[in-house]
Amino acid sequence: MKKYIILFMLSLYISPAFANTFFEPQWNEFCPSQYANLDLEKDYILAEKKYWQQRKKDFNKKLRYCNVLSDNQRGACYDNLRLVESNATSTHLAEVRIKQQEYANAASMTNAFNYQINTMNNLLNNRPYYYGY
Repeated sequence: MKKYIILFMLSLYISPAFANTFFEPQWNEFCPSQYANLDLEKDYILAEKKYWQQRKKDFNKKLRYCNVLSDNQRGACYDNLRLVESNATSTHLAEVRIKQQEYANAASMTNAFNYQINTMNNLLNNRPYYYGY
């Protein structure tokens, strides 16, 4: 009985690695859901949509390359494609978060500056009038 349990546990441990190698990568594994179904022929205006559209085109080209390889090479190509795309997505999302934080910081500084200007204007405009006596 112990042999069967160990064999079963071992097969569960090995099967995800085999599945990732055997099955071809899908684009929706690597992009945010709102960009998974972008039209590859449409001329988008937003930079973020353009970015994901180009990434999808590049992904499809790399996937076509993997699909023409022999069975032995295809698994390694799929693994490499998954690694490259996962890293590219992680890097891009981190860059987007940094930019958003920079914008938030700039807005905060602008608000603080405007508050100081408004405070100074209020002090200057509401001071008692001095007649020089």
